[in-house]
Amino acid sequence: MEDFQKCLNLENINLEENPEIAFCQALSQGKEICSKLSGEDDRKRCLVFSNIRQIIKAAEDKNLALCEKIGDDEIELSCQALLKNDIAICNRIPTFSRNVVCKAIVLNDENQCEIATTTGEKNACKDNFYHIKAMLNNNPVLCEKIEGGLVRFYCQGFFEPKSCQNIIYPRCFKKYAPEIIEKTNSRFICEEIPYKDDAYKELYHWCRSK
Repeated sequence: MEDFQKCLNLENINLEENPEIAFCQALSQGKEICSKLSGEDDRKRCLVFSNIRQIIKAAEDKNLALCEKIGDDEIELSCQALLKNDIAICNRIPTFSRNVVCKAIVLNDENQCEIATTTGEKNACKDNFYHIKAMLNNNPVLCEKIEGGLVRFYCQGFFEPKSCQNIIYPRCFKKYAPEIIEKTNSRFICEEIPYKDDAYKELYHWCRSK
């Protein structure tokens, strides 16, 4: 179990191999963590998360000037729309998915996500809506309304940075669980898997099959 816990320790994580951890941490730590990623695409994606953090900060301080410090035109517009409570600004966002999420957040209405054309887009919109709503309202309970496991963990990581370890839980579990099961001749560790009824349902069945 000790090796398993060490694997989950975020201080031991190689961010280059696990950039999702940096994305999660950027929500609470800001853009500085993004500089630890060498890949350009990973850094850009990480900055999206730090920009979302900037929206929350701007909303908390009711400071429109903070929106102008966001280095992403579309996210800056979302920030302005939220602070001005002006859905018309959302219409200036060319990326459809971001446009829809912006409207849902400004109107505080998840039903706006029904505008999306596919089930996947609708679900992603709702997940992003609850993610941002949870942060805006400082309410971690809303994270549980998120169906997508990864987005839920990002949301939880904003409130409790250690929760970011849920992202790497499956990798660490699959590496060390078989040895633990063999040594203990027991599958007790399977029952300790979090979210075994949804996000980690496949991991749970994998464990029970060992």
